[in-house]
Amino acid sequence: MKKVAVLTFHRANNYGAVLQAHALTNVINKLGAEAEILDYRPDKAERFYHSYIPRAKNLKGFCALMHHRYLRDGKTYRAFAAFRREVMKISSQVYTSPSELQCSNELYDLFVAGSDQIWNPDIVAVAGEAGDCSYLLDFVKSASKKNSYAASIGVSVLGDEVSKIYREKLSGFTNITVREHVAAEVLEALLNRPVGVVCDPVLLLSDEEWKSFERPYPLRSSDYILVYSVGGKMELMPYARDLAKAEGCAVYSIQPPIVGTVSDDSSQALSGVGPAEFVWLIRHARAVVTTSFHGSAFSLLFRKPLHVLQENKLKASHRNSRFDSLFKYFGICPSNLEEIITPDGLVKIVSPDTHDMKQLETSKQHSMQILFNILNQTDNPFPLSAK
Repeated sequence: MKKVAVLTFHRANNYGAVLQAHALTNVINKLGAEAEILDYRPDKAERFYHSYIPRAKNLKGFCALMHHRYLRDGKTYRAFAAFRREVMKISSQVYTSPSELQCSNELYDLFVAGSDQIWNPDIVAVAGEAGDCSYLLDFVKSASKKNSYAASIGVSVLGDEVSKIYREKLSGFTNITVREHVAAEVLEALLNRPVGVVCDPVLLLSDEEWKSFERPYPLRSSDYILVYSVGGKMELMPYARDLAKAEGCAVYSIQPPIVGTVSDDSSQALSGVGPAEFVWLIRHARAVVTTSFHGSAFSLLFRKPLHVLQENKLKASHRNSRFDSLFKYFGICPSNLEEIITPDGLVKIVSPDTHDMKQLETSKQHSMQILFNILNQTDNPFPLSAK
């Protein structure tokens, strides 16, 4: 049985990041290998997500971080920590720097970078003296061990310096797969080689498999609209309230730690929501209002009416391409979407209540076959693309 190391953003206190990491290790194990997540804790990420002495540019920022860390988000931090400790498959060895990762070479037969935005240069600084190319697997000595699954670059254009680094580091990969078609086009042009497009790992587990990981969250009302904002956008709440009023139900909001308040009514904001509770809350919601890719993915997987507030496509074409790729898996195309440009320049997309699960199953099997081939190191890892 091959031992596989997965390198991704498992330490981020973000629901999508943690759940995609958990899903990928589970799927790799289902395919006959033994996977675990490398417990990599780079200093920059640790300071942002786990430092108990918040660092801020000014007193106002410091006070805001202290409020989030201790008053609003304390229970949520503990819920994330418990999920990592009790549910996820994470290496016993902790790595805090790129040099320490070198020690992992002898421990694993294969390395998989991904999923999530691990190749987004705006998130992971790869250039400069302090650049960290660990998520590009530059610490792995053997090219035959280097692979990616559903990695995302998060931008539609790479600068000259980043392009040079990516060309050098990614050229040594045996297999490269990404999550969005835009990312595949960018990297294929840069590397002059095939790049596979695969489903986000959360879509590879079935509804029933996710049910086995979820945990109930106590609510005053079992009939509710769920609001989930990654960036703390207040625009969601008025829309969600109007929707809940029309539906005759309650409104609850959740968000990852750190970001600003979504709800201006504390009775509507839920605290202590960990990854397991997050899945349960989406499954039991009447509808979901979100800005999140993974919030949308789970909503569609559980066949929930979904209301997505996106950024203006002229300003954020690649970020929105994540949603375009996701909707295609469910047979949703622009002809059956309602798109409205709001006064503040945002794009609201409301998906229909029924989704084409056959298309998802086809895409899922295609992605599983690619991952199986990568794990078994076949000569031609990419089967014909799913239509």
